[in-house]
Amino acid sequence: MFITKPLTLHIAPTASTPQVWMDPEQGEFKLKGRSMPEDPSIFYGPLVRWLEAYAQRPATSTRLSFAIDFFDTATCPYLLRLMKVIRHLPKAQVDWHYEPEDTTTLEAGELFAVVAKVPFYFVPGSGQ
Repeated sequence: MFITKPLTLHIAPTASTPQVWMDPEQGEFKLKGRSMPEDPSIFYGPLVRWLEAYAQRPATSTRLSFAIDFFDTATCPYLLRLMKVIRHLPKAQVDWHYEPEDTTTLEAGELFAVVAKVPFYFVPGSGQ
């Protein structure tokens, strides 16, 4: 059975979903913006499956970057699932961007870091 890497994926942000950029060749995956989709499984389910397909033939390193300025509680299990998919990949890491004055986002990242068990880097700033 021959497994190919998924194609690069770009999704434009909306008022309720983040911008998504997934590049399997570079091992770079970014989510930026707000996340409060009406049905998170519809938005995040395909992203989880995409990342699971990538994990079958990953790049030499993998970086999952979150620059999410707001997310609802229904989004949390999907963000955690994305993190858990990469936890056993070589040189995997999560970059958690937060605004220095936004302690809520920083604390959420700290909780994710404990549960996800993947190297976490906290990056002050918007994650441009």
